[in-house]
Amino acid sequence: MPATLNWASFPRWWVRDRLPGFTAGVSAGKNMAALKIYLAVALTADYRTRRAEVSWSELSELSGLSRPMLKRGIDSAQQSGILEVTSNGYRHSYCLTSAADQLGFAKLPKNRLRLVLPKLPGRGYIALDALKIYIALLTVRPRDRFVVPITHKNLINWTAIQPTRIRPAIDVLTNHRLIHVTKAEAVDVGHPHNEYNLLGFNSTTAAANPLHIAATEEITP
Repeated sequence: MPATLNWASFPRWWVRDRLPGFTAGVSAGKNMAALKIYLAVALTADYRTRRAEVSWSELSELSGLSRPMLKRGIDSAQQSGILEVTSNGYRHSYCLTSAADQLGFAKLPKNRLRLVLPKLPGRGYIALDALKIYIALLTVRPRDRFVVPITHKNLINWTAIQPTRIRPAIDVLTNHRLIHVTKAEAVDVGHPHNEYNLLGFNSTTAAANPLHIAATEEITP
């Protein structure tokens, strides 16, 4: 990827249907690891082939995961169909899988996420919930803008997170400076909602002229 780009990306075909399947409970650890690994691969993958060749040590450094959690997370990501893995000695090639009905890609703030991803919590359902919300926000982001207006109802529909767990998960993202949250009110119906400013893209245009779309609409990729 050209050095001038401050963002990476991932295919978003899977998020709508498969993200809710990364459930908590006994599977929280491996599913959290799967999403961390997916984002780590996206940060290093070639933007044309969606493939990255990294060692476990490099992947551990990018994700902040231990080797046992890497193994569990890779297995979970493969089983979900969002990641393909090819091994060659001590090197491993990872590919973000595509789909016939490809729906484009979602941008990642490359430099910011490289710093933050290893520092995100590595245990518990709140860590998993935070990653799911972050991926959902990146996916529904309006084109060329980095402010995402969305109601809790729609956020729950995208992630299948229990309503009482939304706030703690958002706190994780705000505390790690991945998002900034403001309260707003849709002009057409006066319905209050949150607006999530995705941080780290360094876009003065987006910051100066955010696109406010109706938060009561179902946002689709």
